[in-house]
Amino acid sequence: MSEPKFFVTIGEPQTSEGTIRAQTEYLIEVTTDLAEYEFHGQQIGPTIRSEGEPSDDSEEFQTSSTTIPDRLIRVRKTYNHFEKLYARLKKEKIPGADQIPPLPASKMFGTNDPKTIQKRVHGFQVFFDFISFNDELRTCAAVVEFLYACPMPDYEATKADIQEKAKQVYAMPASAWTLRQEKDGAKVMVAEMPGSSFLMVRTEVFLPLPLEDIMPLYKNNDLWKEWSPEVMFREIETLAEDNGNSVINVSYKIPVVDNRDTCFFSTEFPGLPDNPDKSGCMYIAAQSVQHPECPKRRGFVRANLMLSSTVFEAAEGGVNYTSFVHTDPCGKIPSGVVNQTLGSATKQLTDMRDIMIKKVKG
Repeated sequence: MSEPKFFVTIGEPQTSEGTIRAQTEYLIEVTTDLAEYEFHGQQIGPTIRSEGEPSDDSEEFQTSSTTIPDRLIRVRKTYNHFEKLYARLKKEKIPGADQIPPLPASKMFGTNDPKTIQKRVHGFQVFFDFISFNDELRTCAAVVEFLYACPMPDYEATKADIQEKAKQVYAMPASAWTLRQEKDGAKVMVAEMPGSSFLMVRTEVFLPLPLEDIMPLYKNNDLWKEWSPEVMFREIETLAEDNGNSVINVSYKIPVVDNRDTCFFSTEFPGLPDNPDKSGCMYIAAQSVQHPECPKRRGFVRANLMLSSTVFEAAEGGVNYTSFVHTDPCGKIPSGVVNQTLGSATKQLTDMRDIMIKKVKG
């Protein structure tokens, strides 16, 4: 009988800004066929055939058990997560825990400088190398729970859901929208949404540029800082398909209350939400998802992006830009307070327009 698999690799540190200070997350990648991890991560081995079930090519029942298929687990954890695991293993006195190598020392300052990060990557690897060769440790509840990752999103189902929502919102009549602000060619409107206490926001502005010049600028996350300095982007996963499919973590600062972030799946569609065949048009739409490589962050409340749909419609002399956003900021902010603050984004729209014109025309 072959030795069970449990291979762990630590790497790909990612540092992102926090409320008080930045924090670094470390990618943990595990390949295993241990039964304790049967429902973790993604299956990358053969299909399980339980003892007593018929095989594919025979009506005879199997009399010997088959191996658990290999699972690939990918999760991100911070230094604090490793510290808590180390303390729990010691406290619960798991056999072998008294010999676990110590973690790299905690630091008050310089926790995110390159040398410290590399020392921690090495220290975490040594820590898990020891666990990997100890059957009691690698199968104990503390380690199994530490390595649990939420399932990967069902991207096809999510994409279909986004497309249907975008179509419904785009078809809402003009009478459903209330104008909140109009200035310098930009409009902000709001509308009530069934089943939600939070208003949908619709923004409009004309961009006097061809679509082929607009899109590279709009998709440049670094450029967004020039018209939305409070927003920060972090790419979580870019999918293989060449249609703009990606998972993104966006964080944004809010005065007085806790900052927010969201993890969402974004995708692109040709044409318009109600007319996919219309040439010279496209739209980008997104909604929140759970992703194993995007855990909740210290100092941020995880908001729920129910829908974002940004439509680029060809018009004479340029493109009509229309954006629909419906978000639940979560936390303890009353919906009435949130709804009162909506509708003041005309400057952001006109700044985006003016910056794009300057980048293209000089």
